[in-house]
Amino acid sequence: MAAPAVIAVCVTLFYWVPMTSPSASIQWDAADVHYPMQRYFSDRFSPRQLPFWTPYVLAGYPLLANPEVGAWYPPNWPFLLAGITPRSIQVELALNAFLACLGAYLLISRHVENRMAAVVGAFAYGLSGFFAGHASQVSVFAAAAMFPWLLVACRRAIDIGSVRYTAFGGLVGAALILAGSGQAAVYSFLGLGLYALADWWRERQGWLRNVAI
Repeated sequence: MAAPAVIAVCVTLFYWVPMTSPSASIQWDAADVHYPMQRYFSDRFSPRQLPFWTPYVLAGYPLLANPEVGAWYPPNWPFLLAGITPRSIQVELALNAFLACLGAYLLISRHVENRMAAVVGAFAYGLSGFFAGHASQVSVFAAAAMFPWLLVACRRAIDIGSVRYTAFGGLVGAALILAGSGQAAVYSFLGLGLYALADWWRERQGWLRNVAI
């Protein structure tokens, strides 16, 4: 079985109880912040009009200016169109966990030859305590899922020198910001800088290209 399929099966099994059990529920910020905002957006969205404004909190404010809604984060779009429920928030988390594992696998496989080691490393990241501990902070969870993809784009751009992968990294960086956690975005771009610095330190050449990428 191909590595992405193995990752998909394992992530599904890992999140099977939260996604299917009637006794499982979202908690804390997922229930108090992310669910009501996504539900409000989903219920009022139409092709002709975006629910830009909500009058129900803070004496009214522009809902779409709040990044924690996640309205501009592409992996959320199928859920926002289909309708938001507490169960769909659990599936959002599972999808982002899969993206985190797959991105980590693609990154690690650029550094090690053993594919099984890359799969294990992917699970060590995407199914780690960090993600379990931030399951109620959906925007942080989603931003962290995009982080390895940022490093994958950087790795490919450095190795191949292709503008295509630099542009891909820009799109990933945009998605990471649009996930809704400014703090996680800052940490991720700091991590990107440290990764590029470590690469230059290892090779001691091409520093200007690394900085440009």
